[in-house]
Amino acid sequence: MKTAPPQNKSLIALSAFLLSAAGLHAQAFTSPVGYVTHTLKAGQFNLIGLTVHNPIEVTGDFESVSGTTLVDNDASFNTVLTAGSTYILEVTSGSLTGTIQEFEWTANSSPTTLVTSDNLGSDGLSANDTYQIRRAATISDIFGATNDRGLLGGASSSVSDNIYIPDGNGGFDIFYYSTGGFVGTGWRQIGQSNVNSENQVMFMTDGFYIFKRSSDLELVITGAVKLEDTDLAITEEFTFVSGVYPVGSTLESSGLESGLTAAASSTSADNILVQQPDGTFNFYYFSSGGFVGVGWRQVGSGVTDQSNLELPSAFIIRRASDSDFNA
Repeated sequence: MKTAPPQNKSLIALSAFLLSAAGLHAQAFTSPVGYVTHTLKAGQFNLIGLTVHNPIEVTGDFESVSGTTLVDNDASFNTVLTAGSTYILEVTSGSLTGTIQEFEWTANSSPTTLVTSDNLGSDGLSANDTYQIRRAATISDIFGATNDRGLLGGASSSVSDNIYIPDGNGGFDIFYYSTGGFVGTGWRQIGQSNVNSENQVMFMTDGFYIFKRSSDLELVITGAVKLEDTDLAITEEFTFVSGVYPVGSTLESSGLESGLTAAASSTSADNILVQQPDGTFNFYYFSSGGFVGVGWRQVGSGVTDQSNLELPSAFIIRRASDSDFNA
């Protein structure tokens, strides 16, 4: 199970800036509940992210925090949370505002107590800090338990559309919808084809690839709009990031520059990689000055200001140095 933030990490904040604007390749409606349409291009890897989410199921504040044990005496978690399901805890006040943590609810848990994998108490979570909880999205949530969103299925992964989900170790787990044959019908993971993967969690801050074999597809994802800032855990030299918020955020409004390394040249700065319609990537960085001046710049574009570039639903952050992850 993935958690955020992990132990060796760099955290950057992504601001909640909501705008009713449509991008070139997606449409977003920023009411509390809405939908986003992604155009998946045939014959290429399409990088997308989750920008609408499952609804909030619990809100409250903690009476006590002790390491990984968080207590809300007013909560009744057994009533509202389903045993065996994965949830996302989001801290909404205090010094850890924006921190998110994935956890699985178990039937034997105390109805007023959450246990996290990371020591949020030592990280700075305190009594009276507020929180909210939503169920983590799964493959069946996003694509339908029977693939009713219309990805190409088949009797093997080699003839199906493939979903590449980051595995937390710099690689990907690959999933497809099996229409029958040796492994049966349903969502399957390459290498574990006899296991039903419909409940595979798709973490809200992870961008992921869909390899579309043939015919473009308009993929519609429905859900709730996230209204709070989010801390992103950057754990690799290349981290695949979901934009978290509906299309409309820009490089400037995202607030990403506050957590990324700026420099006078793109080779010394952290880069943001944004996929283009043909599958290639443009590279952007925050310049600290020098010949091109201060601000967001595109590699190869000189002094042109890129602050109003609209961020897609997912992008890649490339760290100029991975020294942060070796502490």
